[in-house]
Amino acid sequence: GQWISDNTKVLQYIETLMENFPSGENAVMERLPLVVQHCVSVISTYSKDNDPSESVLILAMKVTMNVLHKMCTVLRRLLGSPQSATGDSMLASIAWPEGLAEKSDEGKSHWIQQQLQHVQSYCESLLQTAATVPHDAIIAGAMLYAVAVVTRFDGEDLKGKIKELTRELLEKDSRWLPFAQLAVCHAMLAKLPSHVLIGEVVEQKPLLLVLFPIVCKLFESFSESSDRYVASRTLALWTTVARDCVEQIGPESLVYEALLPSGEIVQTLLQFVWTLWEDPIDGIRHQCNEIFANVIRISLKLKSGDFLQSLAKTLLSLETPTRGKYILLTLLTQHVPVGTILETSPDLPQELLRAMGHQVLACHAGELWSRLVTLHWQSLGEDKLDIWCETWVRALVHRMCCSSPLARQHTVQYCLLSLLQCTGKCILYIKRSLEANSEASPESKLVTQLACLRCAKNERKDFIWEESFNSICSVAMHHADEQVRVSALGLLCESHRSTEPPQLSSLPLVLQFMELNANSQSPGFRYPVLTAIKKLLIRIKDSSYALVKQHQKGHAASPDEVIAAHQAFLHRMLEQQFVALNPLSSYQRRNFVISVLQLLSTIFPDQSTEGEGGIPPVFEFSSAVSESQTRCLLNSLQDSYDPNRAGALELLLRVPENKLGFEDEGFLKQCTSTYYRLATSPKAVNCTTASFLLQLLVCRRGKDFNEALGVIVKQASDIPNERAPQFTTIRILCKLLLQHISQARENLVRASIAAPMYGALQSVRIALKEAISRAPILAALSTYQEMTAEIIGVCETVASIVSPVVCNSSPEGFLPEAAPQLESSQMAEGAPASVGSAQSLLLCCWHSMKEISLLLGFIVESSPDTQQEDSILTSQQLDTIASIFIHQLTEARHRGAFEMAYTGFSKLCQYLWRSSSHELHANVSVWVEELLDSLQSTSRSKILSVTRRSAGLPFYLQAILCAEPSHTGRQCLKTTMRTLLRVAKSYGTLISSPDSGRTDASSSSESQHQSVAVHALNILRALYKDSRLGETIVPFIPDGVMIAIEGFAAIFWPIRNSSTLLFSALFTRIFGAKRAQDEHSMENKTTAKEFFSRFPTLYQFLLQQLRTSAQRLETQEKSILQPSLFPVLLLLSRLYPSVLDDVNSPFTLKPFLPLLIKCVSCGEWKGRVLISRAIMPMVTAVNVESLVCQLGGQLNLRRQNQLHGLLLILERMVTDHSKLFLLDCDGHSSVAHLLLHMLLDKQVISSGHNPCVATQTLYLDVLVGVVRHLCEQKTFDGITEQDQLKLVQEAESDPKEPTLSPNLFIARARLLLLLTWCIDESKRRFSVNSIYSKCLQLRNQAVRLFALEHLNRKELQLSVSDVEAICPIVVSLLRDETSEDVLAQTYTFLASAVEAIGSKCLKCHDSDSEGDHMQIVHQALVMATQEHIRVELQVSLIHFITVALNSAQRLDDSKTIAAFLAVLEANSTPTKPVELHIAVATELSGLWDLVLKELGNVGTFCRLALLMLQDVDQEVREKAASSLGSVLQSLPQGHSLSDPLLPLQSPNAPSVLKWFLKMISVMLPREIVLDILLGLLALENNPPVDNSSGNVLFDEDRLNDYLEEVVLARNICDCIEDFVHIQHSLPGSELQPLVERLIFQLQSIHPKCSVISPWEQQYTFLYICKLVFLSKALLQSLDVHYVVTLKKAVSSVLTECASLHPIFHIHGFI
Repeated sequence: GQWISDNTKVLQYIETLMENFPSGENAVMERLPLVVQHCVSVISTYSKDNDPSESVLILAMKVTMNVLHKMCTVLRRLLGSPQSATGDSMLASIAWPEGLAEKSDEGKSHWIQQQLQHVQSYCESLLQTAATVPHDAIIAGAMLYAVAVVTRFDGEDLKGKIKELTRELLEKDSRWLPFAQLAVCHAMLAKLPSHVLIGEVVEQKPLLLVLFPIVCKLFESFSESSDRYVASRTLALWTTVARDCVEQIGPESLVYEALLPSGEIVQTLLQFVWTLWEDPIDGIRHQCNEIFANVIRISLKLKSGDFLQSLAKTLLSLETPTRGKYILLTLLTQHVPVGTILETSPDLPQELLRAMGHQVLACHAGELWSRLVTLHWQSLGEDKLDIWCETWVRALVHRMCCSSPLARQHTVQYCLLSLLQCTGKCILYIKRSLEANSEASPESKLVTQLACLRCAKNERKDFIWEESFNSICSVAMHHADEQVRVSALGLLCESHRSTEPPQLSSLPLVLQFMELNANSQSPGFRYPVLTAIKKLLIRIKDSSYALVKQHQKGHAASPDEVIAAHQAFLHRMLEQQFVALNPLSSYQRRNFVISVLQLLSTIFPDQSTEGEGGIPPVFEFSSAVSESQTRCLLNSLQDSYDPNRAGALELLLRVPENKLGFEDEGFLKQCTSTYYRLATSPKAVNCTTASFLLQLLVCRRGKDFNEALGVIVKQASDIPNERAPQFTTIRILCKLLLQHISQARENLVRASIAAPMYGALQSVRIALKEAISRAPILAALSTYQEMTAEIIGVCETVASIVSPVVCNSSPEGFLPEAAPQLESSQMAEGAPASVGSAQSLLLCCWHSMKEISLLLGFIVESSPDTQQEDSILTSQQLDTIASIFIHQLTEARHRGAFEMAYTGFSKLCQYLWRSSSHELHANVSVWVEELLDSLQSTSRSKILSVTRRSAGLPFYLQAILCAEPSHTGRQCLKTTMRTLLRVAKSYGTLISSPDSGRTDASSSSESQHQSVAVHALNILRALYKDSRLGETIVPFIPDGVMIAIEGFAAIFWPIRNSSTLLFSALFTRIFGAKRAQDEHSMENKTTAKEFFSRFPTLYQFLLQQLRTSAQRLETQEKSILQPSLFPVLLLLSRLYPSVLDDVNSPFTLKPFLPLLIKCVSCGEWKGRVLISRAIMPMVTAVNVESLVCQLGGQLNLRRQNQLHGLLLILERMVTDHSKLFLLDCDGHSSVAHLLLHMLLDKQVISSGHNPCVATQTLYLDVLVGVVRHLCEQKTFDGITEQDQLKLVQEAESDPKEPTLSPNLFIARARLLLLLTWCIDESKRRFSVNSIYSKCLQLRNQAVRLFALEHLNRKELQLSVSDVEAICPIVVSLLRDETSEDVLAQTYTFLASAVEAIGSKCLKCHDSDSEGDHMQIVHQALVMATQEHIRVELQVSLIHFITVALNSAQRLDDSKTIAAFLAVLEANSTPTKPVELHIAVATELSGLWDLVLKELGNVGTFCRLALLMLQDVDQEVREKAASSLGSVLQSLPQGHSLSDPLLPLQSPNAPSVLKWFLKMISVMLPREIVLDILLGLLALENNPPVDNSSGNVLFDEDRLNDYLEEVVLARNICDCIEDFVHIQHSLPGSELQPLVERLIFQLQSIHPKCSVISPWEQQYTFLYICKLVFLSKALLQSLDVHYVVTLKKAVSSVLTECASLHPIFHIHGFI
């Protein structure tokens, strides 16, 4: 090992000397023979071991190649002319090895020849055995071989050697494998001189031209991505060499002629680029770009300017936006004038801005935009600023005002910055464009202004909105869009210079921002907010230091005022965070608070000295934190979220020890007792809390804690103290574990409650982790070895106890036979703490296995890779750990158990693979072989778990194969994949014949065979899904696809099921995760050329599968199921032809088209749909007419499946290829007219002669699509009156059976309704009202539903007369309608009608009574109170009642609004669906108008509004904020409430909540305001009781984690304080009862204040907060008597709560 290390260091040293270091190169040259001797010696030594995977050997070859390449001239002089070398002073000073210095020059030359010959021989043998050699070694060997040849040979000898190599490459039966040939080609291109490359070698052809087809052929033969990448890199290197050689050749040269743009080589290169510009491998795409760039440079040197312009036109003509298109255009812009590009494609700026909405395209489109903008600006200059702004700025402003948030963000990031970098004058143009844009809303203008401000600030440009900087930011902070708020905060916080002081006026805005936005549920929002705050804190620190420094030098005035403001801001920030850190704050606020506190503690640490340069620090976190705030952090360890607990622990470790209170022995014992109680609790969350508390106690008071813990744990007080307290803690915990094990052996069920082992195991893991971080393993090796042995023994014992449960066939309900039987009441209510239950047993066992896996995994992960005697793990211990993991992975049935075993086993495999011991490597290989043997042996496979998805078996192999080092070539993975594919194919080929029916019955042997196949398929699925295997798994994808597709036709259901799952995994692996919601969108597809280039074997396989299915369908009279057809169609539906596909491409989709048309008669409906999708990409402008004629000619009634499939294809063509239907064709004005006439000739399909309703309906749908298309193009000529009357007659016929063929009637009605808008009224023989009336009066529910849905379409604009005519029919439906779907659409239409024409529409034909209006409202209200009605109906009812009540001139029943509000309140509870919450939130603005009519309902409305503004769903909050914001918009200009939020149509929910509370106190009558606010505060007369959940294993989480009662109570009390302060005339009698009740409540709660725990008694804590907040709000406006009494009562409460929480430290309270 030492020898390897020394060689590595020497080689790395030589490599460093040769790397751009002239003096180092001279030093190497002076000792060149010694260097060559050492390198050759290393290569010889490792070549004898025959292990080319060693990194030292690869390094030696690379260093040797580098030395020979750079010292080639020196070596050749030494070889060729020793006499001249003797006369050279530099060469004469070269040091030679011992024994050579005395030899003659010929002897020295012969010695060098021998060294080079040895290197060359080794490289030749390496290339011949390339099958077992890693690719890095092959490439390094080929490069070294080429350099050795160039060094040894010269002149004709070199040419002869190159000819010999070339012939070897051209031979069909070459002794070199393909990758070795590629490596030799790469080496020849990289290392041979240019005169050799352009010299003739074979058949008077230059070597450069000979190598090109060889490299191209090799690329096509490779399927593995790494091989393809090296081939693409070689091809890119060829273009680079060709580019450099162009200058050395003349027009008469063959190379010159071959490189002309019209030549075959350039066209081949372009086809290569077109094929692979969207390759999923980044490296291959990069090489494509390099090839294209070299083609451009070659054409420029050959002076082919027209060629570049034709390339640009070709790329610009592509309609589909792709990243490859934009990247290549970016390369062309340097050589093609921008004016030419814009002239060719005038809409290019708009296209690039549209691409900003796509995550993948945005950066590439932005780069092209930036290049075009810059070049265009340089070509025009400032004189033509208006033309430049008109081209680029106007389009950008329009896009900014109307795009989505994502597109706007990308537009600012990639486009706006490039404009400002050209000239800052464009901001003025942007301002004028915004002012002139009347369509843009004030909100979009604000967003644009904000973006311009930030970009101008980043580019240090003068901006025109500087005077309104703070006002713009303060408004933007209330915006609903998170990105807008982040931009506003960034403007306030960020600066180019960290020493630039922030504006003092912006600091309060930052605090306000943090208060409003800390509760955001989006981590993607909180992270940039924290980043901006971090920048602000750094600015405060650095600028304060800089100001003091400048003042000391006399360059600035006294900075005391600024520093005082900074200190006040930091103290206020600190207080704000601790006030918010309470148990009733949401998780996201607590997480944000702890993150901010971590920033403060990191940026402002405790400095023992005065600070930098003797300047005192502006702020110190540890000094600023008080004891109550420290106690708050200590309580935060009880948080239910681990990130918050970890952050709190980190902060506690930075707090001074004297503020923790551990000096108090009683408090330390109390903390130790609390830890023991939590660590032995059956609740997993309590055990985690105990682990965090353990870390704090051991780090701060380790010895004292161990003494206190030793007293509690029996038989542990005699454990001696180790030199590190963590060691003692671990020994005590092991004693505790042994006690738990003893109880578990007696009665495991009872021990699951009384002595669960996982808490102690978790504590051992944490203590061991802490010990290793404090005392390195090698520093206390013997101690660690003893502890590790003890821990592994305990873990093995625990695993043996709990394994029978997690390995049981039904672990969820398993109870040992000896367990006590529970009474049914106990089972229902939860078992008492002393008995246990099946739930507690399972929890104990699988959590124990989880902790064992984590603990053993941590031990293995932490163990250093040293010699065996220096390791803390012996080979026997490693075998023990492995056996525990393997047992769980192969036999456990509980998913949590084997998943955690996988985590630990992965770490073990990583340790074994990286170990320097070959014996340990062999162990891993043996495990793989044993599992594969067990799979192939039907007798041994019985012991493997047969749980669904093969349980832990896939995890077993995943852990081993994913940990295999890449430098080994992943041979174990490749061998395993081949074996698994063979097993899956051999055992899974139980394929059903086309004629035989399937059967799932099987014999015993068949059952064993199918079990083996299922295991193999499931393991393959897991391996294909694992992204860590990278591209190594790609070569095995084609075989996996074939096996999966053939498995669809297997006899046995388990094999079919596993094949389906395998195919799904492969599908995702091939096409990637969904990049768009529509799975059939272009973003989720790939080109056929790219797909089949990566997997060429699938081309013929898929074709053969289609041919087989087509033949079966043609020969069978009855359509039978084709199982393998469905996955083939799924694959084909994701492929489309390349836009630049070559006509002679070997992987064209044309052969698939006739086969797909033949397969349209398949028996599966979904299969026919997929066929129609798969055909669409093959439809082009060339074949669309012939295809329409072919499909239309086959329409007949003989085979309904075929008819249905053909109609589906036509329907999809009309939908997806509308532009192609505009093309002219022979005899008709367009393809659409041709199809229309063909369909009208086939009307028999929609007649009664066709027995199939589905094809009748689809025929009409196709006809509707064609007519709609022609109407949109205004080329529809109408249909004859005879056809109209026929359609009307068919539509008016009601079927005899109400449940038959509703879709047919709907299709007929849809066609007639379309014709009403396409045919002039004078030529029409039917009316709109008659069609709607008929549909609404039909007995079939689906037809009525269609008519109502059609009426409710937003794009449908009915006239007032049409609405008045239809409304009575719709109202009549309310009498007898039973369908909730129809009723929902009915009420939706009536609501729209009431909004349009008023309440007069709510009358029936036979009634003129005005009371119909309220009668219908009451009917709807009664329906809304019913339970279990559909959500859609409830939403429609809410909207209808709101609209109807608002339109009523008078309300005859004062209780109607109250009843309606009660319904809304019932639908706003957290258990109701979110759709109902959205409906209620949307109607808040309408409800506000209602409650103003009846003020007695204001309180209910206010509760409802607050609930919606604090709903857990973000969409509900946004709807509520927008709805209440519309009330704000309706306020008169200059109103006191309209200042901050007036410009916003989408305000932020927390901002609206504060404004809403203020609106209550300002806009409502004074007499009811206080009662409403107190009602919202919900202050109970008696303190609430916190429910104890001691016997419950899992605590119920809050249904609404966004709602923060403390924050809401504080906001309400602030509003009460403002109201009482404003109302000076408020009589004392009005406040007297409230104050007396408040004093009584304070006195009642006083005894409990000192003993409650905020995290365990949250409701009591909230009750005290409400009392204190309300007292503070009332104190400013009370009589002296009440002031004194109230102050006394609240002071006693605050004194007891002083250490409870920082929230009670309110400044100015007393």
